[in-house]
Amino acid sequence: MTPATPSASASTVSPKPQYVPGETIERTFSDEELVWSDDEEAQIETFRAQYPTPDGAVMKTLWLAQRKFGWLPPEVMRLVASTLGIPYAKVYGVATFYTMYFKEERGRFVFDVCTCFSCQVCGGYDMLHYLEEKLGVTKGATTEDGLFTVQEAECLGACGSAPMLQVTNGPYVHNLTREKIDDLVETLRAGVGADVPTGDPGAILPFESVRLPQDEDEMGGNRRSDADAVETYQTPPVSDHVHKGAHRSPRRPSDSRCPAGCAPARRARPRLGGARQNRRGHPASGADASRGWHGGPAGGGPARRHLVHTCGTP
Repeated sequence: MTPATPSASASTVSPKPQYVPGETIERTFSDEELVWSDDEEAQIETFRAQYPTPDGAVMKTLWLAQRKFGWLPPEVMRLVASTLGIPYAKVYGVATFYTMYFKEERGRFVFDVCTCFSCQVCGGYDMLHYLEEKLGVTKGATTEDGLFTVQEAECLGACGSAPMLQVTNGPYVHNLTREKIDDLVETLRAGVGADVPTGDPGAILPFESVRLPQDEDEMGGNRRSDADAVETYQTPPVSDHVHKGAHRSPRRPSDSRCPAGCAPARRARPRLGGARQNRRGHPASGADASRGWHGGPAGGGPARRHLVHTCGTP
């Protein structure tokens, strides 16, 4: 169960409902806007030449379209389909399969905050909720100025630098703290004022490589030669919710000590009959037999165990 999402303190712009094929929806781009530039057409031809059939270039062309238009409404997918000469259904299937393709309008910068297992226990939800509170939105929504969309993401493959987030399918921000989030938001706001390419966080944020302790002697901890910056490895923190015991399980009654204070001990119940069998109910032999797996009255499974105390207390 995930921690509760705080309510937004400011007005938000929620994403449009996702469309389905066959629905009549309002178009976002006119026919006059749905045109490739000469450079973009040359890029698409390069993509096509890399594959034996035109549909091989669909992912790269969709990526190019998303960078150009910001997201992929049906009319943009149809432009990709007609450009490559493939069915619209193929383009739609690819675009709706991958979450990196935006089927709903997003802010200029999209924060994908990882809340998968490793990041969750290291404070992923703490960072997500802090970002929501700071921007005045809830996950899945966009700020009123159209700059930021906050999303919850599955594993982004950077468990060693948890908690972390990704900005618009681009740069990673490792070892997140509240102070880092503050700096990130201010940096992106300032970058927009510097007239950088729309929605391109890589033009504002550096590509960071995380130092690995095991490589300190030979490579200075850095395996990458193309990194703009280096982040020092840190021992990941523990989520505030874990510290507060929100996810701790209660102690099992069977593990408690007896009133006399002795240490409990486990003992298998007496054999109830039937041939020796393994966990799956098959006749046991070798290691399974030596471990004492045997059948019960129903003819399968391990013997049930119960707890007894060294002092004789039941």
